[in-house]
Amino acid sequence: MRFCPICGKKGIKGDFCEECRPQESDLGFKEINVKICVECEAFMLGNSWKSSKNIVESIVRVAKSKIKNPKKKFLEIKPQMEEYLVPKPGVKKLVELLIIEENKNEYLIPATVDFTYCPRCGKKGSQYFEGILQLRNPSKKLIEYVNQEFKKAEKRKIFVNNVEKTKNGVDYYVTDKKYMRRLGSDINKKFKGEFNESAQLFSRDSLRSKHIYRLNILFREYGANEKETPDNSDEDIIKKTVDENYEQSHNKENHKRRVSHGRV
Repeated sequence: MRFCPICGKKGIKGDFCEECRPQESDLGFKEINVKICVECEAFMLGNSWKSSKNIVESIVRVAKSKIKNPKKKFLEIKPQMEEYLVPKPGVKKLVELLIIEENKNEYLIPATVDFTYCPRCGKKGSQYFEGILQLRNPSKKLIEYVNQEFKKAEKRKIFVNNVEKTKNGVDYYVTDKKYMRRLGSDINKKFKGEFNESAQLFSRDSLRSKHIYRLNILFREYGANEKETPDNSDEDIIKKTVDENYEQSHNKENHKRRVSHGRV
């Protein structure tokens, strides 16, 4: 529904109502809907997600893209909203934007803030994974190294959605197979052992006529103290990772059951 940006009257024809038409400027206003990720505060601009420092910056950048400004006038945009806006997935919040045109004319227009997950953050704590990193006969040093690398990867929105302990090792279910391939290569360089990489056909993208594969990386560590199962201290590290991922998956509002797949 169209509205007058000066008085707020709804159901008008054109950009301004009859009463405000004498004050009409060459600015054009559209409905503003801002999608913001509750995890990383990225926002949707056009058809892609952009990074942002905070919610206010996201709203302002989207608003500027929705205002027709042919003469490139200076516009100051001030979101009028609660000081502490708590983002929760699925929540839509109506806010008002104060638009100040070249420090003279002022307009008050509505905007909707839609809190959701961006595609990458939406994978966290879900059943989604692109590959499995399988460690066999892992030493405490190897497990600590892998867990530290996954902690760093979270800053790049790469997640481990499930960790399963096996008879003689541990399986990590990872959301990015390109990252997995680099990590597998690093493990093979830093530690002695048997390295094997294989792709498994998972599905087919009918739109792009392309097969979709999941990556399996197996690393069986060698060493003087080679053992069939990790010792108690190794199990504590694995259990901590399993518990952390289990808690993350159950903290999501719409959690799904954890995946379970065959082991090597």
